[in-house]
Amino acid sequence: MAAPCAARNWSPSPPDDDLDRAVALMREHSIRRLPFDEGDEPVGVISLGDLAVERDRGSALGDVSTAGPNT
Repeated sequence: MAAPCAARNWSPSPPDDDLDRAVALMREHSIRRLPFDEGDEPVGVISLGDLAVERDRGSALGDVSTAGPNT
């Protein structure tokens, strides 16, 4: 069961939160993925890779995050 390993000392963000707040939450809580919810319903997840693609596509993480699958 994964639940005991999950950190829950923070709350998911609403989907209309801005990227700066998402970055701040990820830094503050040392997390790599941030869930978004509306009320009690999960609606999505943003990752460090997503942020790298949006903010710094030329970085190593941005490049890896946009690469196609290895075949």
